Amino acid sequence: MARALLKTAVLLFALSAAGCFAAFYHLSYKWRACFNEAGRCFDPLSGAVYTAQSGGVWLGLGALCSMAALYLLRRLAVPPRGDGRNA
Repeated sequence: MARALLKTAVLLFALSAAGCFAAFYHLSYKWRACFNEAGRCFDPLSGAVYTAQSGGVWLGLGALCSMAALYLLRRLAVPPRGDGRNA
């Protein structure tokens, strides 16, 4: 049961990381040439104003989710000890 929960958590963290990295690409990296000296970019098609700071937030969240997924994946790969405690 615990291994199934770990597998589910790894999958959820990996999907969350992918979503955060996609948001970083869409909100910051794709518009990097458009930002002015104030760190803002206006998209005339959608009428949205993008800020340079939002990209860093999504990148940080993506990195945290990736690290959590890798940590849990490592715990999943290590076989449990014989004394009842997990590695």
